[in-house]
Amino acid sequence: ENYKEADLKNYKSVNIEEEQEEVFDFKIPNPDDYKDVLEYRRCQCKHFAEQKEYILNLLEDCSSGKMTNEKFWESFCDIWNNRSDDNNRFRFQGSGVERSCTSSNNWSEITNVLLDIINNHSNDSIDDMDAFVSKSIDSLKESGNRARGAWFSEMLCQFFPERYPVYNDPVDEWIRNIGWKPTPGLSEGQTYIELAIRMRDVVRQNSSFVNNIAEIDHVIWK
Repeated sequence: ENYKEADLKNYKSVNIEEEQEEVFDFKIPNPDDYKDVLEYRRCQCKHFAEQKEYILNLLEDCSSGKMTNEKFWESFCDIWNNRSDDNNRFRFQGSGVERSCTSSNNWSEITNVLLDIINNHSNDSIDDMDAFVSKSIDSLKESGNRARGAWFSEMLCQFFPERYPVYNDPVDEWIRNIGWKPTPGLSEGQTYIELAIRMRDVVRQNSSFVNNIAEIDHVIWK
C-alpha cells in the first residue's frame, strides 16, 4: 500500500548480463565417454576409505610429535605413491606435488591443522567450515608451509569429496581455459573457498553423472 514506483525518466540502463555475478558453468561433454574415468576415481575413493584409519594415525603421530617430519613423509608416501598395484592407488595427483612437498616441510604444523578441521569442524555448517578452512590456508601461507596447496587440498578432497576440490596446476589450467577468474582482492584461502563453491555448482549441474567434486576432478584431468 505504501509502495511508490520509482521515476525512471533519468534512469541509466545497464547490461544485466555484465552486472550479474559470473556463473561457473560446466557441463560434462559426452558423459558416456567418461564412464571408465569415473569408475576409476570411485575405486580410488574406496581405497582411500580402506586406508583412512591408518592415514589418520599417521596424521596424529606427526601432529603430536611422536613421528618426525621426515618419518611422516616417508611413511605417508609409502601408501600415497603406491604404484605397484595401480588399482589400489588412492592418490589423485601426479608426481608434481613433490616439487613443493619434501621431508623437510613442517608436516607437524599442517597435520595439526588438518586434524583440527577433521575432528572439530567437519560437523560445522558449510559456511562455518569454509570460513575455518580459508583461515587455515591463510595461516599456513603466513608461516610459509609449502604443502598448503596441492597436498593440503587433496587431503581436503579425500576426506571431504563433496565439499572441497584439489587445487593444483591441471585444475588451475582448466580454470583459465574456461575463462573463469577469481574475484580480485581475495586471500589465498578465500580464493580456494570460492573455487570450492563453484565446483559444488558444477557437481549440481552434472548430478546425473557425478556424485562429488572428487569425480569432477578426474574428469578435468582427462
